[in-house]
Formats: sequence, C-alpha cells, structure tokens
Amino acid sequence: MEHAELIGQAGDAHGAAQLYRRLAQDHQEAFGRGSRGRLDAFQGESRWISRAAEQAAQQE
Repeated sequence: MEHAELIGQAGDAHGAAQLYRRLAQDHQEAFGRGSRGRLDAFQGESRWISRAAEQAAQQE
C-alpha cells in the first residue's frame, strides 16, 4: 500500500487508485472479503479517485 500512496503523492492520483483496486482484489483472494487489508485498500482507492476527480475539475 505504501507504493500506491507514493504514486499518488507523486501526482498520479489515477495510478494510485488503480494500484489500490488491485491490492483490494489481491487481499480478497488471499484473505477473504472481510479482511482488514481489503477494506483499507478500498478506502485508499476511494480517496485517490476523489483526488483524481478534483484534479480533472481543476483542469477544465
């Protein structure tokens, strides 16, 4: 998850969201739907999706 955060902090909000989505899928496959890692990854994904939308709005 640190890698996804670093990608987002470097300015690639969309890339960070994609990495978090993949992490959520991986956690689900390995530990089940209710795993803490899966839920944390979904939270990170939603945070970076929001930031990507903000960046897109600023460019308009």
